[in-house]
Amino acid sequence: MKLKIFVSSTCYDLGIIRSQLKSFIENMGYDAVLSEYNDIFYDPKDHTHESCVKEVTNADLVILIIGSRFGGKGIPNLQSLIDFKTLSTSSLKTGVLDKQDNLSVTQYEIFKAIESDIPIYCFVEENVWHDHRVYEENKENAEVIQNMRFPSIDKNNTAPFIFEFINFMRARTHNNAIYPFGKLEDIEGCLLKQWSNLFQRLLSESKNKNTTSKQMSQIADQLSDMKALILSSADKTADSKEIAKGVIKYRLMVTYVDELLPSQDIIMKGQSWDDLMKACDIVGVRDFVDEHMRNRIAIIKKDNTFYLHYFYFNDTKFEQYKKLWSDFTIIKKEIKQIIVEAIRDSSNAHMRDLKYLNVDFDKYLQNVKSINKDIPEG
Repeated sequence: MKLKIFVSSTCYDLGIIRSQLKSFIENMGYDAVLSEYNDIFYDPKDHTHESCVKEVTNADLVILIIGSRFGGKGIPNLQSLIDFKTLSTSSLKTGVLDKQDNLSVTQYEIFKAIESDIPIYCFVEENVWHDHRVYEENKENAEVIQNMRFPSIDKNNTAPFIFEFINFMRARTHNNAIYPFGKLEDIEGCLLKQWSNLFQRLLSESKNKNTTSKQMSQIADQLSDMKALILSSADKTADSKEIAKGVIKYRLMVTYVDELLPSQDIIMKGQSWDDLMKACDIVGVRDFVDEHMRNRIAIIKKDNTFYLHYFYFNDTKFEQYKKLWSDFTIIKKEIKQIIVEAIRDSSNAHMRDLKYLNVDFDKYLQNVKSINKDIPEG
């Protein structure tokens, strides 16, 4: 069975790109699904918009191309096809979802692909990408945006809907890579590299299947050891059930805080979260876009050096840890001590969340912005 690849974009302005992309996909030996080539089953009982959105669920991959046009506005019936509540949890920037009556058919197609957990490869025309940056720098001033002309956008009043859609895609919790392009060859080259890497990854995962099974067995053994450690650590006056629950509840928070502490005994002092951050010389949390156009979080110290997260992290997690810390501080000291020791004894020193960068964050950010600005043109 051939791989089915759905191409989602406006048709009028991107007709040539879509036609060439269809040939590229089919020359690769895959099935291309494009609405203008009768690749979609138009059920007589449905509106054509509904047929397009429903067809997405049959695809293995989706290619999204964002250009100068907003496209046709989706009919109201499309709202019933999307679980907006779940969709809103898939991205950190959900402004585009606030006006469901003004979503395009293309946007509905992509939302359905996200809901169906289908991989999406997102490409944005370079001129639109550059204007998006201008929009981001000025969007807090509604009057400026209203009077600003974006040369890359066909109808200026649609610019916020296009740019907020880009924000939604780039701020997704996963599968959020966006590739600016100047010509078809940029898309083709990117897809060849990405698909090759994906195929290599699948082969590697298959090869390492037995290794993964062994690792899972080791994790199970470690959990058993941790359970024994908890029970053996509890003295006669401590509640072992409370300790066991505490290790599970506070494991991530304690492990995370340990990476920030100048001295590990600080965790036992029972101070507030704000005082804890002061003791760690932490003055704030900043989100930014790195040189690979990925959303990142930095934990800023008093001297403006910072910690960078290895993996995906957002400021809501920081708030979760803050709440957990509040609960943690009221635990009896002897029980808290056992919980902390059990967590530290069972933690893997090689699996750390933070990387400390002894450089000035503002200078680092300036350098990242410079790299992003110099993205090579087609």
